[in-house]
Amino acid sequence: MNPLQILIIATSHAVISSTGEPTGLWIEELTTPYYAFTDAGVEVTIASIDGGAVPIDPRSQKPIGENAASVDRFLQDKSAAMAIENTPAVE
Repeated sequence: MNPLQILIIATSHAVISSTGEPTGLWIEELTTPYYAFTDAGVEVTIASIDGGAVPIDPRSQKPIGENAASVDRFLQDKSAAMAIENTPAVE
């Protein structure tokens, strides 16, 4: 068992206030390090500023097969997908 633990803190910001456009986490910026760490046996916790679901920038996610490999893997990984749906808040 690897004693290392990593906390990844994601945004809770979902809208660009000056334009009203949706925004959020650029998903590959989470998925690439997430799998680098978890594949190495490190325990990863994803948290967000406000807690709850992490907004994903819609421009960063395409249909399965059109994303970076780590993004497609994440989108098909039920436990990883659940981890960004109910994050603890950063206090």
